[in-house]
Amino acid sequence: MKKYTIACLCKMYNDLKKGHLERFVQYIKPLVNELVVYDGGSTDGSYEYMLHHTPYVIRGNKKDLADRQKYRQALLNEALKLRPDFILWLDADEVLTSNAAEKLQGLCAYCVRNQMPGLSWQEIILWRSSTWQRVDGLFGSRWTPRLWRVAPGMAIDDTPTTERNTEIKVLHYGFSTEILLAQRGYEILESFIGEEGLQVEKVPPELVPDDLWTDDERPRPLPFEESLDFIERYREEVFRPSFSIICPISKSVDWLKFVYKQALKYTDMTDKEFFFVANNTDDKVLRYLRDNYIPFYILENAPAQKKEWHTGSVYRAYNFGARQARGEFLVFIHSDMAFTPMWLDNLIKAYNGSNCLVSRLVESGRSPAEQYGIEKDFGWDPVSFRESEFRDYASGVAVSEVADGGQSAPLLIRKSHFEMVGGYSESGNREFSGAACDTLRRKLAARGIVQQTVFNSIVYHFQSRETDGPETRPSLSDKTRAV
Repeated sequence: MKKYTIACLCKMYNDLKKGHLERFVQYIKPLVNELVVYDGGSTDGSYEYMLHHTPYVIRGNKKDLADRQKYRQALLNEALKLRPDFILWLDADEVLTSNAAEKLQGLCAYCVRNQMPGLSWQEIILWRSSTWQRVDGLFGSRWTPRLWRVAPGMAIDDTPTTERNTEIKVLHYGFSTEILLAQRGYEILESFIGEEGLQVEKVPPELVPDDLWTDDERPRPLPFEESLDFIERYREEVFRPSFSIICPISKSVDWLKFVYKQALKYTDMTDKEFFFVANNTDDKVLRYLRDNYIPFYILENAPAQKKEWHTGSVYRAYNFGARQARGEFLVFIHSDMAFTPMWLDNLIKAYNGSNCLVSRLVESGRSPAEQYGIEKDFGWDPVSFRESEFRDYASGVAVSEVADGGQSAPLLIRKSHFEMVGGYSESGNREFSGAACDTLRRKLAARGIVQQTVFNSIVYHFQSRETDGPETRPSLSDKTRAV
């Protein structure tokens, strides 16, 4: 019998820490010729893990997953380059029933023999258990198209009607534990809060792969109050941010207000936290932070450290902020920066598991720009900043390129990588500021982590100290120099 080539298409987001990816790879990869995966910007190592098992991983961001047609078409386009005979659609929290190995090729032949465009299979929704399925309401009658014959001009928006087939089923593990249920529950509370009508059935053992079978107890219906209790139990884990944006602040309320407003204006704060590190901070700055409920941590400096050169001591503040951060990624920024739309999204999208990313800086010209920097004046302080001009200029210079090297911040780095090399070297010496960044880059490179600049992440750097006030001087707006 002819052996048909099958490409399995899959989307994932942080499915490694949920326990899904290893199971998916173990039970699906042997059934197909290629895995083609769309990653919605995972932060838990899912992206890196899947790259070990397939070269066909599309790196997106979490917002992309809201546009189902768009990411599915991107997956399909990538798969069609491999010229498979069939497309299999699964999510990372799913596997096929144990008979798939012996049935899948036969079903492909059935489709060819009968000129069938594809097949739909029933989903077995495992509910707070590995072997009990929920069958009440819509849970017991979910049939979804899973297998398609590849056809010329195939597109996701015109996939043909498929025939229902009972020989293979799909085991869905997305609700199989309390924490998974809690994670989904915050998004779709109405699906399970109050389980008075819960109906479950034992999954026949012959359908479950041997290593996945457990004879667990029947889930009992949870009353409304208990459902809320276990959701609350996992609230901290469910709402843990993926990214921590860290900004040291010292003397200036004006710069504090400016950078905070900029960050909130130009950053999608979904799955992110922002906080200041109050470093040798004036009382007026602390009062403003407290009075306006702005997140911050106080770095307690020794008397000698309070006399250090401010720029050098910033790196002690970054190390301290990294220890407080709850995110799996750290984002270090300065207080004298202004941002553009997608500045952080584009950094995240360029992450590949073995790099850390910095933005391309447009700098005021107060000091010479460093590698990849552009000298062009859009203001030296919050009062003189010409925001709309800068934004228009940034949209004109942004390009989808990534290159090794670059400046020190904004820096996106996986927290475990930062901790692996001991963070920044600390010193309060004025001359040490650049050396701290160079040392970090060298330590990372020795561990295989390369710093890269993302050329469509554009950030303005005022090159101003917090103690600087508004300055009057001739305009330098006609001076532009790219380094």
